[in-house]
Amino acid sequence: MPPHAVELVKGNARDGLPRAAGLAARLRVNGMHCAGCVGKVESALRRVPGVADAEVSLTGAMALVRGQAGEQAPDTEALVEAVRSTGFTAEPMERRESLAERREAMERRRLAAVRR
Repeated sequence: MPPHAVELVKGNARDGLPRAAGLAARLRVNGMHCAGCVGKVESALRRVPGVADAEVSLTGAMALVRGQAGEQAPDTEALVEAVRSTGFTAEPMERRESLAERREAMERRRLAAVRR
């Protein structure tokens, strides 16, 4: 898989997407700390060409981006740059993380915030 490729999936009950949602890109988003941060990131992602909708999880530190039906998936670099333009960092999620990996990442972020 290319370094900037994202996992593309069709919506299904297992991942919480409605079946008609089309393609989605998952991004790890770092640096958010409130609902205002989430809103800024969602708005920026929705402005990227080809994006139908974006949902950002503060607790999961991730964004789920749905592409418009019948169109090519949104450009990964454009999605990452949209997040960066809001002052946060982002990277494509190449695979689903296990619960243990997510907890470990959350703990690292918590400790980094405490050290500041």
